[in-house]
Amino acid sequence: MVPDEKKPIPWGLPPLRSEVLARQAQAAAVREDREKEAELPEYFPEPSAHYGSNGYMPLDRLEALSGRQRLGIFVGGALLLGGTALLASLGGCLMSAQGGGEPCPMHVVAELVRGGHNASNTVAWDRLAEMTDLYGHRMTASRAYDLSAEWVVRTANSDPNLTAYTEPVWVDEWVRGSESLELLVPTREGGRVPLQLLGLGSSAPTPAGGIEANVVPVHSFDELARLGNATISGSVVLFNFPYTGYGQVARFRSRGAVEAA
Repeated sequence: MVPDEKKPIPWGLPPLRSEVLARQAQAAAVREDREKEAELPEYFPEPSAHYGSNGYMPLDRLEALSGRQRLGIFVGGALLLGGTALLASLGGCLMSAQGGGEPCPMHVVAELVRGGHNASNTVAWDRLAEMTDLYGHRMTASRAYDLSAEWVVRTANSDPNLTAYTEPVWVDEWVRGSESLELLVPTREGGRVPLQLLGLGSSAPTPAGGIEANVVPVHSFDELARLGNATISGSVVLFNFPYTGYGQVARFRSRGAVEAA
């Protein structure tokens, strides 16, 4: 029996040799990237190699950071916060001395410096775990976000050297509605197969009745560009890319809808 040429074959076709070769080349490139990541230094080299002239890191470089580099950024931020607290404490001591009060004892200064270099000091990690465990995901304008902001202010103000407060701002609120996805397969009972779906935050909604369209799978933005609007117009674009690390796949989440539009 020859399938109707006007309908897609439900079980699919075997991959072309060019597709197999492309996947093999992609896997080889991923292995090469991992080998290069293993050779990276523990911290960043010169900042100019990673940041633009305006002082901000370009998004494409930020998405390509390895796990070790992201850890370096986090540790650097924690040290920066620790240094800020140290400066605040020293500033308080200096003002106290200038105002005629008792000078700041040197053992307090030494303790602050020692704490900043203590690798076993897990205060930053413990506070991060406390906030994420207590409040979970924190979409802008959500109740969890408000509670977590109050927690940050309360925790900061527990340090006598810090003063934190909030200010009212106007933000867009995104509320999750009902979500569903079905794959139309004529050979299955009922012709429909329900699939798991989770919409990304700030996603645009579909019309009230949903949408029904053919699925066009692609493996990269370059392949999407080669197909062109004539091929993908009116279709659902599926980025079929294996998970090789957050930095490699997050670009499809952040830019996929824009590139496919």
